[in-house]
This record gives sequence, structure tokens and C-alpha cells, in this order.
Amino acid sequence: MWGKKEINVRYNKHKDMNEYIIEYFNSPLQPKDIRYDILSWLREERSIISEIDNGLFSIDRGVTGEEVIDDIIYNMQQKDILFKYRKIKNADAATNPLAKLFGFGSKKPVYSHKIYYSIPDRMWDIDIIHQVIPIYGCRHTVLQKEQDLDDILENFDRGLYEDIKRSDVFYCDAFDCETIKTFAIRSNFIQKDEVEKIVDELNSRASD
Repeated sequence: MWGKKEINVRYNKHKDMNEYIIEYFNSPLQPKDIRYDILSWLREERSIISEIDNGLFSIDRGVTGEEVIDDIIYNMQQKDILFKYRKIKNADAATNPLAKLFGFGSKKPVYSHKIYYSIPDRMWDIDIIHQVIPIYGCRHTVLQKEQDLDDILENFDRGLYEDIKRSDVFYCDAFDCETIKTFAIRSNFIQKDEVEKIVDELNSRASD
């Protein structure tokens, strides 16, 4: 970990990629500002494919994954954001990792909801980002070069990138979850000093 600051970074090695875990538990900055700035830094001139999966949510009591998904889809439709959506009926509730972890023992079928989408340049705005990226968890894949987004979204939706060596194909993978104040990045292209720089800039702004 690099110092005791409001926003800290931990470094790990994950399989074939470097992993940087940015934690902002104690930052006085607004979480949505931190998330937006880190995403904008990762993005630069690149495209980002975001993936929402209710199975990955770290969710509050009183909120259901289906409600979150419904709100996100509504906001995307209102803004004409291109997306792919799948609802999958799992064969058994016991396949749900949370059911196994907490021993619910229910055999009632559960549904997985997945959305893949890319926010266009003209909509890259903090308020729009906050409306279409849930605070409960979202995976982001940053492309190395410009590609046809229709084709890329179709490939993600078909699961074509699940069994590849992602570090050879993508600039980085990231997982962003505001409810646990964490932004994790995996990449072989991003170096420690680059991550340290963005974190120092955020910490500097917090101290102004």
C-alpha cells in the first residue's frame, strides 16, 4: 500500500495481469466524483464496454437486483444508449453463490440479468454516468483500439471473450463498486506510477 491517505492503493498480481485496488473509504470527496475521474482517466481516447450483472452486486437491504436492472435499462432507453440485455433462468437457486454462502436452501429458480453497453463520447458526463452505472457493482473493459462497438457488444453478449487471455486483447479490466468504496483495475499496460499519480491528484483535491 502506498502511504496512509484518504484514497489508498494496494498492488497484487492476478494470474497474468497486474492488479491495482483503489480504496476510498475515508475520502471526503463524493464517491461518484471519484468513480467518474478514475473512469475518465482509464478511458482517455478509448472505448469502454461496461457490464452489469446482478450476480456481482454488493447490494443494500430493501433493494433488489431486478429493481436496479430495471432502472438502468429505463435510463439507457431514455438516453438512446446502445446495449445488449440477457435474462437467464438458472436451473437451481443453489447455483447462486449467495445461496450457497448463506445456506438459504431454496430450490426456487433465480434469474441472472446481464447488460453490456458503451457510453458514447457525447454522453460522457458525470450525471449520465451516475444514472447508468450502478453503485452496487459494474465491470468495465477498456479496449486497446477503436473497434466497431456493435460487433464488440454482440461478441460480449455471446460470451466470446470469456475464455481468452484478456490481457492480450484489452487495455484493462476494472470492477467498480461504490457501496464498498473500491475500484479494482487489472492490466499489463498500466504501471504503478500512473495509478499513483491519479490517486495523488484525487487526494490533493480532497485536501484543498
